Amino acid sequence: MVLARGLADRPVADFGGETPLQKARTPALDRLADTGFSGLWSPTPEDAYPSLDGFLKNFYGSSGALSSGLMMAAAAGHLPETGEAVFRLNFVCLRPGATSVVMLDPTGFGVTDEENRELIAYLERQMPPDEGESFRYESLGGCEALLFYKRAGATLPQESFRGFSPPYAITGSPIGDHMPVAEAARRFVHFVNDSQMVLSTHAGLREKAQTRMFAANSVWLWGGGLAEEVERMSEKTGGRNSALITDSQLAKGFAKLGGADVYEPGEEVSATVSEVLSGHDFVCLIEDVDSMSPWREPEEKIEAIEKFDAGVISPLLERLREPCRILVAVDHGFSAESQEWTADAVPFTIADFDGENLTPPKRPGGLAALWELMRGGEGKQRNSAVGFSEELGGTGRVHSLDAVKKRLFAG
Repeated sequence: MVLARGLADRPVADFGGETPLQKARTPALDRLADTGFSGLWSPTPEDAYPSLDGFLKNFYGSSGALSSGLMMAAAAGHLPETGEAVFRLNFVCLRPGATSVVMLDPTGFGVTDEENRELIAYLERQMPPDEGESFRYESLGGCEALLFYKRAGATLPQESFRGFSPPYAITGSPIGDHMPVAEAARRFVHFVNDSQMVLSTHAGLREKAQTRMFAANSVWLWGGGLAEEVERMSEKTGGRNSALITDSQLAKGFAKLGGADVYEPGEEVSATVSEVLSGHDFVCLIEDVDSMSPWREPEEKIEAIEKFDAGVISPLLERLREPCRILVAVDHGFSAESQEWTADAVPFTIADFDGENLTPPKRPGGLAALWELMRGGEGKQRNSAVGFSEELGGTGRVHSLDAVKKRLFAG
């Protein structure tokens, strides 16, 4: 599985109503879409922020309580102790709004690794825990860190962790609409509010704000949770020995918790995939195509998409020699024109590959196969002119995540 994050988009006026994906030259992706079982799917609920941890939990059927904070802790090798909670902590920049404080910048307008460690040390001195509590911090570099929290004689309920939205999802929005209201989370709301007063006294941040107008002035807690036992990823893929190839610390932590092997993409991604496939039955390659496109112009997104097609998909089809089934899927869209994440249905394609030829994958058996026949056959894209694009949903049908997984693992 090649997960192409952020590849999809919405129509751009300057492109005559086409999307960057439609405008881009993607012969390798188009070949897969024209040959395989192709269409649109919705791997993330419409009302959910399209996060990588959300996709991984949905795809592998993991517990909804599994937190991104625990994933980040696992990646960093700092798992919480028994009864200890772990939160993701970001140094952010807030500003007063018309009626509420607004999330101005979720990265604190640039926090260096050294500043990160200095700010953590400052918080440790200026915000000591209350009696019966314990705090410990782990720097992740830049604006990111982890906060570990424990209260003597008490295990925090799940309500303690619900309500803090991801800071990147609420840029420009009032923070009051994205904070917990449950009594169990009150301690952490106070922690965020108290940090604003404490950081306002930090000499370095005051100087930075005076010279640059804006700087980090608050922490933001999110992605909190407790340690929990995670089912092995192999059990979620029909007993297949699994591996993840990714640069994402979040995905690395998820894989480690699920007992899967983790690999760096390396300079030549296709070579890494080929090597990892030789020792595993299911391999997931996560490519952050959107990391090259947010905050840029739509034309630059076209360049990023073409680079992905020419630098990842085409070399894969040239290098792979052993028979395999390939799923290329988008997990969410990002509008390069409006600079907003989208929760639209996004394209996928599945094809069997024998090292030279591509064919549609075997149809799943049982009622799933009967239902598919009734709804219109193989799912092969009949209009090759649309290629791998958002137009794969021309029939109006949107496939479920389960339906795509059944086709992927059939046979």
